[in-house]
Amino acid sequence: MDEARDEGKTDRSVPFRKGLFGPAGNSDQEPRLIGAQCLACGKYAFPFRHTCIFCHSEEVEKTFLSRTGKIHTFTICRVPVPHFPVPYAIGFVDLPEGVRILSQLTGWSEKDLQVGGEVEMVVGKIKETPDGQEIISYQFRPIKKRI
Repeated sequence: MDEARDEGKTDRSVPFRKGLFGPAGNSDQEPRLIGAQCLACGKYAFPFRHTCIFCHSEEVEKTFLSRTGKIHTFTICRVPVPHFPVPYAIGFVDLPEGVRILSQLTGWSEKDLQVGGEVEMVVGKIKETPDGQEIISYQFRPIKKRI
């Protein structure tokens, strides 16, 4: 398995943490989050853990989570912090598997962000190191409704 290809890494970009996302199946597919499903209680968790956080069973398997979800809550930050130009948005996203994920939101305008709004996972740059290397991660962006 080619870890660089699996996590979307190029010579100029690296994931901020390995093992969070990768292509589901062949490399032509969009990246997906890598979670855990407990074989004892059936619940899902993210990120992957070797022990179920709900029933403490060690019978867990890696699984790809859904690429789409709904915004549970969000905030638009207007105060600058290092590496994040303002404004930027972060929020909790609920996936169909019952997992709630904190994520940076991308590709939005204020009218696009609403509680219950549909979003999709993408991989994008979250910051750049002083030597110009991109640090990438999963992010969620609003799904634009077709009229």
